[in-house]
Amino acid sequence: MQTTDIDLYQHAKRPDWGLAIAVDELTDRKSFLFEDGEQRTFMNEYAHLMSEVQPTEELVEKARKYFSKYLSRTPSASKRKPPAARKAAKSPRKAKTQAKTKAKAKAKAKAETETEANPAASKATAE
Repeated sequence: MQTTDIDLYQHAKRPDWGLAIAVDELTDRKSFLFEDGEQRTFMNEYAHLMSEVQPTEELVEKARKYFSKYLSRTPSASKRKPPAARKAAKSPRKAKTQAKTKAKAKAKAKAETETEANPAASKATAE
């Protein structure tokens, strides 16, 4: 068996995601780039679901082929995020929540402006 400088991982409950390499590690979370093209980040309490895979020549060759673009960018590639992940877009849920919050704040500011402009009307609607 050949030794390798690639640390390969696999999610214990989602093997369909394929093999992964570690791309970032912070104090409270770890990020992995999977064969299905997704980068997924796990809080440390869930990082135990990522188990290191014993590299065989076949797995190392497969990983080198799939992750070659990422691995060739820098010698310390396993410590860096891929460019697309660095500019990760907001999740749709987060963007929707932020839009709702912004709309509520705008409506509140508009109501306050109307109240200041016409105090008599606001007293009549309040009663």
